[in-house]
Amino acid sequence: MARAATPRRRSGPATVAAAPVPIPSGRALLDSALAASGIRSVAGLRRVAPRLGIHSVRDLLFHLPRRYDDLRELRHLGDLRTLEDGAVVSARATVEDIRVEPTFRRRIQRTIARLSDDTGEAEAVWFGRRYIERRLRSGQQLIISGKLRRRGFTPIIDNPEFQVDDGAALLHAGRIVPVYRLTSGLTAVRLRGAMRDAIDAGGRTYPEYLPALIRDEESLVGIEEAIEAAHFPDTFERRDGALRRLAFDELFALQLGMVERRRQRGRSRGAVIAVDDERELAIRSAIAEALGTRVGRAVELTPDQESAMATVRRDIAAPEPMLRLIQGDVGSGKTAVAAHALAIAAIEGKQGVLLVLIDLLAR
Repeated sequence: MARAATPRRRSGPATVAAAPVPIPSGRALLDSALAASGIRSVAGLRRVAPRLGIHSVRDLLFHLPRRYDDLRELRHLGDLRTLEDGAVVSARATVEDIRVEPTFRRRIQRTIARLSDDTGEAEAVWFGRRYIERRLRSGQQLIISGKLRRRGFTPIIDNPEFQVDDGAALLHAGRIVPVYRLTSGLTAVRLRGAMRDAIDAGGRTYPEYLPALIRDEESLVGIEEAIEAAHFPDTFERRDGALRRLAFDELFALQLGMVERRRQRGRSRGAVIAVDDERELAIRSAIAEALGTRVGRAVELTPDQESAMATVRRDIAAPEPMLRLIQGDVGSGKTAVAAHALAIAAIEGKQGVLLVLIDLLAR
Protein backbone atom coordinates (compact mmCIF):
# COMPACT_ATOMS: atom_id res chain seq x y z
CA MET A 1 0.00 0.00 0.00
CA ALA A 2 1.34 3.38 -0.92
CA ARG A 3 2.10 5.60 1.99
CA ALA A 4 0.08 8.78 2.07
CA ALA A 5 2.09 11.88 1.49
CA THR A 6 2.39 14.16 4.51
CA PRO A 7 2.48 17.83 3.72
CA ARG A 8 5.50 19.58 5.24
CA ARG A 9 5.51 23.14 6.43
CA ARG A 10 8.28 25.18 4.89
CA SER A 11 9.85 27.46 7.38
CA GLY A 12 11.50 30.67 6.29
CA PRO A 13 14.44 32.28 8.01
CA ALA A 14 13.62 33.18 11.61
CA THR A 15 14.15 36.72 12.78
CA VAL A 16 14.85 37.12 16.47
CA ALA A 17 15.09 40.60 17.91
CA ALA A 18 17.61 40.92 20.72
CA ALA A 19 15.96 42.24 23.83
CA PRO A 20 17.75 45.21 25.38
CA VAL A 21 19.66 44.45 28.55
CA PRO A 22 17.91 46.15 31.48
CA ILE A 23 20.01 48.55 33.52
CA PRO A 24 20.54 47.21 37.07
CA SER A 25 20.27 49.56 40.00
CA GLY A 26 22.38 50.35 43.04
CA ARG A 27 25.19 48.00 43.92
CA ALA A 28 24.09 45.54 41.22
CA LEU A 29 24.95 48.10 38.56
CA LEU A 30 28.29 48.98 40.11
CA ASP A 31 29.32 45.33 40.33
CA SER A 32 27.97 44.36 36.90
CA ALA A 33 30.31 43.59 34.01
CA LEU A 34 30.45 46.21 31.29
CA ALA A 35 28.54 44.04 28.83
CA ALA A 36 25.76 43.41 31.37
CA SER A 37 25.44 47.02 32.50
CA GLY A 38 22.57 47.82 30.15
CA ILE A 39 24.28 51.11 29.29
CA ARG A 40 24.96 50.99 25.56
CA SER A 41 28.10 53.16 25.53
CA VAL A 42 29.55 51.29 28.53
CA ALA A 43 28.81 47.86 27.07
CA GLY A 44 30.64 48.97 23.93
CA LEU A 45 33.89 49.10 25.90
CA ARG A 46 33.82 45.42 26.84
CA ARG A 47 36.50 44.39 24.33
CA VAL A 48 39.06 47.13 24.94
CA ALA A 49 38.53 48.24 28.57
CA PRO A 50 39.94 45.04 30.18
CA ARG A 51 43.36 46.04 28.82
CA LEU A 52 43.13 49.01 31.21
CA GLY A 53 42.04 46.83 34.13
CA ILE A 54 38.40 47.90 33.70
CA HIS A 55 35.96 45.00 34.03
CA SER A 56 32.97 46.42 35.89
CA VAL A 57 31.08 49.71 36.07
CA ARG A 58 32.78 50.38 39.41
CA ASP A 59 36.19 49.92 37.78
CA LEU A 60 35.16 52.42 35.09
CA LEU A 61 34.09 55.05 37.61
CA PHE A 62 37.45 54.82 39.36
CA HIS A 63 39.51 55.01 36.15
CA LEU A 64 40.57 58.56 36.95
CA PRO A 65 41.98 61.11 34.50
CA ARG A 66 45.76 61.41 34.28
CA ARG A 67 45.49 65.16 33.69
CA TYR A 68 43.00 67.93 32.91
CA ASP A 69 43.03 70.46 30.08
CA ASP A 70 41.55 73.87 30.86
CA LEU A 71 39.51 74.72 27.76
CA ARG A 72 36.91 76.92 29.43
CA GLU A 73 37.72 80.28 27.86
CA LEU A 74 35.82 80.65 24.57
CA ARG A 75 37.52 83.06 22.20
CA HIS A 76 36.31 84.85 19.11
CA LEU A 77 37.86 83.61 15.88
CA GLY A 78 39.03 87.13 15.06
CA ASP A 79 41.12 87.17 18.26
CA LEU A 80 43.08 84.06 17.24
CA ARG A 81 45.22 86.09 14.83
CA THR A 82 46.94 87.83 17.74
CA LEU A 83 47.85 84.65 19.65
CA GLU A 84 51.14 82.79 19.40
CA ASP A 85 51.47 79.44 17.66
CA GLY A 86 51.04 76.54 20.06
CA ALA A 87 48.42 78.22 22.23
CA VAL A 88 45.52 75.96 23.22
CA VAL A 89 42.27 77.73 22.39
CA SER A 90 38.52 77.13 22.50
CA ALA A 91 35.88 78.81 20.39
CA ARG A 92 32.23 78.65 19.39
CA ALA A 93 31.93 78.67 15.61
CA THR A 94 29.75 77.66 12.68
CA VAL A 95 30.84 75.12 10.05
CA GLU A 96 30.82 76.77 6.62
CA ASP A 97 32.09 73.84 4.55
CA ILE A 98 34.07 70.61 4.80
CA ARG A 99 36.58 69.12 2.38
CA VAL A 100 39.02 66.22 2.29
CA GLU A 101 42.46 66.63 0.73
CA PRO A 102 45.47 64.36 0.21
CA THR A 103 48.72 65.04 2.05
CA PHE A 104 52.33 64.49 1.07
CA ARG A 105 52.36 61.33 3.17
CA ARG A 106 51.13 58.29 1.32
CA ARG A 107 47.55 57.16 2.04
CA ILE A 108 46.98 59.85 4.67
CA GLN A 109 44.33 62.47 4.05
CA ARG A 110 43.31 65.51 5.99
CA THR A 111 39.82 66.75 6.70
CA ILE A 112 39.44 70.54 6.73
CA ALA A 113 36.47 72.42 8.16
CA ARG A 114 36.14 76.14 7.44
CA LEU A 115 34.72 77.87 10.51
CA SER A 116 33.27 81.31 11.06
CA ASP A 117 31.72 83.57 13.65
CA ASP A 118 30.81 87.25 13.73
CA THR A 119 34.47 88.29 14.09
CA GLY A 120 36.27 86.23 11.45
CA GLU A 121 37.17 82.83 10.07
CA ALA A 122 39.48 79.94 10.93
CA GLU A 123 40.17 76.38 9.83
CA ALA A 124 40.11 73.14 11.77
CA VAL A 125 42.32 70.37 10.36
CA TRP A 126 42.29 66.67 11.22
CA PHE A 127 44.91 64.29 9.81
CA GLY A 128 43.97 60.72 8.96
CA ARG A 129 40.59 60.89 10.67
CA ARG A 130 38.12 60.40 7.83
CA TYR A 131 35.20 59.79 10.19
CA ILE A 132 35.25 63.52 10.99
CA GLU A 133 33.76 64.16 7.55
CA ARG A 134 30.75 62.01 8.46
CA ARG A 135 30.19 63.75 11.79
CA LEU A 136 30.17 67.33 10.53
CA ARG A 137 27.94 69.18 8.13
CA SER A 138 27.63 72.76 6.94
CA GLY A 139 25.62 75.02 9.23
CA GLN A 140 26.43 73.16 12.45
CA GLN A 141 27.53 75.22 15.42
CA LEU A 142 30.46 73.70 17.30
CA ILE A 143 32.41 74.15 20.48
CA ILE A 144 35.96 73.41 19.38
CA SER A 145 39.24 73.23 21.29
CA GLY A 146 42.79 72.57 20.12
CA LYS A 147 46.31 73.83 19.47
CA LEU A 148 46.65 76.92 17.31
CA ARG A 149 48.96 77.63 14.38
CA ARG A 150 48.77 80.21 11.62
CA ARG A 151 49.21 80.03 7.88
CA GLY A 152 49.46 83.61 6.67
CA PHE A 153 46.48 85.41 8.16
CA THR A 154 44.43 82.23 8.61
CA PRO A 155 44.29 80.71 12.12
CA ILE A 156 44.38 76.92 12.00
CA ILE A 157 43.42 74.60 14.86
CA ASP A 158 45.14 71.23 14.50
CA ASN A 159 43.36 67.96 15.39
CA PRO A 160 40.91 69.71 17.72
CA GLU A 161 38.38 68.15 20.03
CA PHE A 162 34.87 69.33 19.21
CA GLN A 163 31.27 68.96 20.21
CA VAL A 164 28.09 70.05 18.50
CA ASP A 165 26.64 73.01 20.39
CA ASP A 166 23.12 71.63 20.74
CA GLY A 167 22.53 72.41 24.42
CA ALA A 168 23.86 69.08 25.69
CA ALA A 169 26.41 69.01 28.48
CA LEU A 170 29.91 69.78 27.23
CA LEU A 171 32.35 66.87 27.48
CA HIS A 172 35.15 67.35 24.95
CA ALA A 173 35.61 71.11 24.55
CA GLY A 174 34.79 74.43 26.18
CA ARG A 175 35.29 73.14 29.74
CA ILE A 176 37.85 71.50 32.03
CA VAL A 177 38.35 68.36 29.93
CA PRO A 178 39.54 65.10 31.55
CA VAL A 179 42.36 63.30 29.74
CA TYR A 180 42.45 59.55 30.40
CA ARG A 181 44.94 56.78 29.86
CA LEU A 182 43.80 54.99 26.70
CA THR A 183 44.55 51.80 24.82
CA SER A 184 44.46 50.64 21.22
CA GLY A 185 40.93 50.85 19.81
CA LEU A 186 39.68 53.29 22.45
CA THR A 187 39.39 57.00 21.72
CA ALA A 188 39.16 59.82 24.23
CA VAL A 189 35.75 60.87 22.88
CA ARG A 190 34.36 57.37 23.24
CA LEU A 191 35.67 56.93 26.78
CA ARG A 192 34.39 60.32 27.94
CA GLY A 193 30.94 59.55 26.59
CA ALA A 194 30.84 56.18 28.34
CA MET A 195 32.13 57.74 31.55
CA ARG A 196 29.41 60.39 31.46
CA ASP A 197 26.71 57.75 30.98
CA ALA A 198 28.15 55.57 33.76
CA ILE A 199 28.19 58.49 36.20
CA ASP A 200 24.63 59.45 35.31
CA ALA A 201 23.46 55.86 35.83
CA GLY A 202 25.53 54.79 38.83
CA GLY A 203 27.82 57.52 40.10
CA ARG A 204 24.99 59.81 41.19
CA THR A 205 23.61 57.13 43.51
CA TYR A 206 26.91 55.65 44.69
CA PRO A 207 26.36 54.48 48.28
CA GLU A 208 28.24 56.57 50.84
CA TYR A 209 30.45 54.42 53.05
CA LEU A 210 32.28 56.99 55.20
CA PRO A 211 30.46 58.03 58.38
CA ALA A 212 29.39 61.67 58.50
CA LEU A 213 31.57 62.20 61.59
CA ILE A 214 34.74 61.33 59.65
CA ARG A 215 33.70 63.41 56.63
CA ASP A 216 33.05 66.41 58.84
CA GLU A 217 36.29 66.06 60.81
CA GLU A 218 38.37 65.76 57.64
CA SER A 219 36.31 68.29 55.61
CA LEU A 220 35.65 65.74 52.88
CA VAL A 221 33.03 65.92 50.14
CA GLY A 222 30.53 63.10 49.64
CA ILE A 223 31.44 60.19 47.40
CA GLU A 224 28.83 61.12 44.75
CA GLU A 225 30.27 64.62 44.42
CA ALA A 226 33.80 63.22 44.44
CA ILE A 227 33.11 60.87 41.52
CA GLU A 228 31.41 63.62 39.50
CA ALA A 229 34.07 66.27 40.14
CA ALA A 230 36.99 63.88 39.65
CA HIS A 231 35.88 63.30 36.06
CA PHE A 232 33.98 66.43 35.02
CA PRO A 233 34.85 69.31 37.38
CA ASP A 234 33.51 72.78 36.71
CA THR A 235 36.37 74.32 38.74
CA PHE A 236 39.82 73.12 39.73
CA GLU A 237 38.90 73.71 43.37
CA ARG A 238 36.14 71.11 43.07
CA ARG A 239 38.55 68.76 41.33
CA ASP A 240 41.08 69.13 44.16
CA GLY A 241 38.38 68.42 46.75
CA ALA A 242 37.29 65.32 44.85
CA LEU A 243 40.82 63.93 44.50
CA ARG A 244 41.49 64.64 48.18
CA ARG A 245 38.42 62.59 49.14
CA LEU A 246 39.43 59.68 46.91
CA ALA A 247 43.03 59.78 48.20
CA PHE A 248 41.73 59.76 51.78
CA ASP A 249 39.57 56.72 51.00
CA GLU A 250 42.55 54.85 49.58
CA LEU A 251 44.73 55.56 52.60
CA PHE A 252 41.86 54.84 54.98
CA ALA A 253 41.30 51.43 53.36
CA LEU A 254 45.02 50.72 53.67
CA GLN A 255 44.95 51.59 57.37
CA LEU A 256 41.91 49.38 57.94
CA GLY A 257 43.71 46.52 56.24
CA MET A 258 46.74 47.01 58.47
CA VAL A 259 44.54 47.09 61.58
CA GLU A 260 42.93 43.83 60.51
CA ARG A 261 46.35 42.28 59.90
CA ARG A 262 47.47 43.43 63.35
CA ARG A 263 44.39 41.83 64.92
CA GLN A 264 45.02 38.59 63.06
CA ARG A 265 48.64 38.67 64.16
CA GLY A 266 47.51 39.14 67.75
CA ARG A 267 45.50 35.93 67.48
CA SER A 268 48.43 34.06 65.92
CA ARG A 269 51.16 32.33 67.83
CA GLY A 270 54.83 32.08 66.87
CA ALA A 271 58.04 30.68 68.28
CA VAL A 272 59.25 32.35 71.47
CA ILE A 273 62.91 33.39 71.09
CA ALA A 274 64.26 34.55 74.44
CA VAL A 275 67.87 35.05 75.60
CA ASP A 276 69.21 35.90 79.04
CA ASP A 277 70.75 39.29 79.82
CA GLU A 278 74.33 38.01 79.96
CA ARG A 279 74.28 36.47 76.50
CA GLU A 280 72.39 39.43 75.05
CA LEU A 281 75.04 41.81 76.42
CA ALA A 282 77.73 39.64 74.83
CA ILE A 283 75.97 39.97 71.46
CA ARG A 284 75.87 43.76 71.68
CA SER A 285 79.53 43.90 72.69
CA ALA A 286 80.49 41.66 69.76
CA ILE A 287 78.60 43.90 67.32
CA ALA A 288 80.28 47.04 68.68
CA GLU A 289 83.70 45.34 68.49
CA ALA A 290 83.08 44.24 64.88
CA LEU A 291 82.06 47.79 63.90
CA GLY A 292 85.19 49.15 65.60
CA THR A 293 87.38 46.74 63.66
CA ARG A 294 85.76 47.88 60.41
CA VAL A 295 86.28 51.62 61.02
CA GLY A 296 89.62 51.31 62.88
CA ARG A 297 88.55 52.89 66.17
CA ALA A 298 86.48 52.09 69.22
CA VAL A 299 82.72 52.21 68.57
CA GLU A 300 79.85 52.34 71.03
CA LEU A 301 76.24 51.63 70.14
CA THR A 302 74.08 54.74 70.18
CA PRO A 303 71.18 55.10 72.64
CA ASP A 304 68.73 54.78 69.73
CA GLN A 305 70.36 51.55 68.58
CA GLU A 306 70.24 50.10 72.09
CA SER A 307 66.59 51.17 72.44
CA ALA A 308 65.68 49.53 69.13
CA MET A 309 67.54 46.35 70.08
CA ALA A 310 65.73 46.18 73.41
CA THR A 311 62.35 46.63 71.69
CA VAL A 312 63.06 43.93 69.10
CA ARG A 313 64.35 41.58 71.82
CA ARG A 314 61.12 42.06 73.77
CA ASP A 315 58.98 41.48 70.67
CA ILE A 316 60.59 38.21 69.60
CA ALA A 317 60.39 36.91 73.19
CA ALA A 318 56.59 37.26 73.05
CA PRO A 319 54.31 34.58 71.54
CA GLU A 320 52.74 37.04 69.05
CA PRO A 321 54.62 37.34 65.71
CA MET A 322 56.59 40.57 65.44
CA LEU A 323 55.91 43.12 62.72
CA ARG A 324 58.04 46.20 63.19
CA LEU A 325 59.59 48.92 61.03
CA ILE A 326 62.99 50.38 61.92
CA GLN A 327 63.43 53.78 60.34
CA GLY A 328 66.65 55.75 60.15
CA ASP A 329 68.95 57.71 57.88
CA VAL A 330 71.69 56.09 55.82
CA GLY A 331 74.54 55.10 58.15
CA SER A 332 72.46 55.36 61.32
CA GLY A 333 73.08 51.70 62.23
CA LYS A 334 69.91 49.84 61.20
CA THR A 335 71.90 46.83 59.99
CA ALA A 336 73.48 46.44 63.43
CA VAL A 337 69.99 46.18 64.93
CA ALA A 338 69.12 43.46 62.40
CA ALA A 339 72.37 41.60 63.18
CA HIS A 340 71.49 41.71 66.88
CA ALA A 341 68.12 40.01 66.21
CA LEU A 342 69.72 37.37 63.95
CA ALA A 343 72.34 36.57 66.58
CA ILE A 344 69.67 36.04 69.26
CA ALA A 345 67.81 33.66 66.94
CA ALA A 346 71.01 31.75 66.13
CA ILE A 347 72.02 31.38 69.77
CA GLU A 348 68.57 29.94 70.55
CA GLY A 349 68.89 27.43 67.72
CA LYS A 350 66.53 29.19 65.31
CA GLN A 351 67.04 30.21 61.70
CA GLY A 352 67.00 33.75 60.38
CA VAL A 353 67.57 35.48 57.06
CA LEU A 354 68.58 39.03 56.16
CA LEU A 355 67.17 40.27 52.86
CA VAL A 356 68.88 43.27 51.26
CA LEU A 357 68.54 45.15 47.99
CA ILE A 358 72.13 45.31 46.81
CA ASP A 359 75.27 43.14 46.95
CA LEU A 360 77.28 45.84 48.73
CA LEU A 361 74.88 45.94 51.69
CA ALA A 362 74.84 42.13 51.83
CA ARG A 363 78.61 42.09 52.22
